[in-house]
Amino acid sequence: MTGTCIRNARLYLGAGRWESGSLFVRDGRIAARGVDGAIAQLCDDATEIVDARGASVLPGFHDTHTHPVLGGIALLGIDLTPVHDADAYHRLIRAYAAAHPELEVIEGSGWYGDVYPGGTPTRWMLDELVPDRPAILTSHDAHGVWVNSAALAAAGVADDVPDPAGGRFVRDERGRLTGLLLDAAQAAIAGIRPTARAGLVEDGIRAAQERLHAVGITSWHDAAVGPSELGPDSFDAYLALDASGELRTRVALCQWWDRERGLEQIAGFEERRERVRGTRRLRARIVKVMQDGVIENRTAAMLEPYRDDPGNRGESFIEPARLNELVAALDARGFDVHLHAVGDRAVRECLDAVQHAREVNGPTGGRHQIAHVDIVAPGDLPRFAALDVTANVQMLWARLDAEVVERKLPGIRAGAARSHFPFGSLLAHGARLAGGSDWPVSDPNPLWAIHTGATRLAPRPIRTPRPPRSPSRCCRGGHRGRRRPRRLHRRRGLGRPARERDRHTGARLRGRCRDPRPRHLERRGSRPRQRRRDVPRRRAALTPVPISTRNAGVVGGASPRTRHPSGVVTSHLLHFGRRHPRSADAGTRE
Repeated sequence: MTGTCIRNARLYLGAGRWESGSLFVRDGRIAARGVDGAIAQLCDDATEIVDARGASVLPGFHDTHTHPVLGGIALLGIDLTPVHDADAYHRLIRAYAAAHPELEVIEGSGWYGDVYPGGTPTRWMLDELVPDRPAILTSHDAHGVWVNSAALAAAGVADDVPDPAGGRFVRDERGRLTGLLLDAAQAAIAGIRPTARAGLVEDGIRAAQERLHAVGITSWHDAAVGPSELGPDSFDAYLALDASGELRTRVALCQWWDRERGLEQIAGFEERRERVRGTRRLRARIVKVMQDGVIENRTAAMLEPYRDDPGNRGESFIEPARLNELVAALDARGFDVHLHAVGDRAVRECLDAVQHAREVNGPTGGRHQIAHVDIVAPGDLPRFAALDVTANVQMLWARLDAEVVERKLPGIRAGAARSHFPFGSLLAHGARLAGGSDWPVSDPNPLWAIHTGATRLAPRPIRTPRPPRSPSRCCRGGHRGRRRPRRLHRRRGLGRPARERDRHTGARLRGRCRDPRPRHLERRGSRPRQRRRDVPRRRAALTPVPISTRNAGVVGGASPRTRHPSGVVTSHLLHFGRRHPRSADAGTRE
């Protein structure tokens, strides 16, 4: 029988159950599983045999918050994400501009501000690299664009331009525009962006699909579908790819809420929801609402002023009364609301809006989410469970890298740093967590996110083929036997509570496991001495073994460029050694 047989594997069956044996895959679907001998009888000379050598085979991951169009198009232009150095950025930009003299506007994305003095680049830097035409470079988090003087001139943006609602033009001490446009201010240069060539969005989705499949993500939420400052409308492109069979991924389309319009746009959301009802892989029952910006830019809405900017508490993009009204209206018409809230004030306003919708509409079955939740006021922690709101978290962000230490923590209130990304406190109060990468803001590899969620450390290359002994409970998404939230497809991960955890964040306590500070911030001799019994004896190694199936969902940490000779970009095996450790429990949630 022609197909693929994965033998000698540890199979994760869900709800913490594991089984040793084989899988038989036919036409991209799991056709059978069982002991090696029984599955071997299904094989013939044409069957592809993959020896897992005791590796664990996991179902595919669902990414509940990602921007595949933005990330995919970035892979087609100047992609700055592979490097993290100002000089390296400049070399890539200069080389791309020199290689493409035919382009009227140079575009790219993926830069980090922490590589520049003061945390932000300037237009004068970019003028030296691209002096002859507009250049527009989107930041890694898509909350800012870096432009040169030619771009400002072409867009007609002068130093006296007022800041828009929900955005800001960064200026120097003399009041001059520095070339950094934050959030809604990005709309000022929308008119000079080159008209998207035919098929660009489709090509971006194809590139994103390859990238995400390569790290084991087999379905996702696209968190910005519709015209927005984050990129072009991708709705029709998704329909076309689904109709042609090129879309091999289930996608929940989060329709973008235009803050300049009102409730009249809901009729358009309903029309799109009906258009995808008969498709195989698309759903459009979710609406994305932006309530604030990000802490790094001091645009996140905070309860207290920023420590380094005492007059600034950030901005609520939508007035709370209006937010209450729109969330209630969407809830009444059967939409789930996906709310962006980073600061504690924005989180509270979003919880208030959901509470208002529950009071006005009663139980409607709406599966509402609040994404990011970097800072949550202690009094709001129990409200997630009480209101049945899912916390959509980006676990890879929960580490002390230079971006956080130098640009984020100096601005938030004293004591808030300890409860930064409060996964542990949310779980302790009964909240439900769902994991998302927010790619291309950060890497989409779910295993990296699980590692950081468990340890508060950045993932590192590991040489020995054995896993850590205590993966974090937070990578289970807070599963408590409830298959929620609906319309998130499936999200699976390994997990088990660790013994020594911070009660707010869930992070391993310093001195009990590895020191949570990044190595580049340590001073010699400052690392606390560890007792040998506290040092993990095993470390994980990600050994990519490509297989020719789409839905087996085997996960690993291989290079995103890895492809099977058949041309199908799939998943990979996670090598856990020949014997699966008893300490690796697992959880499943939907």
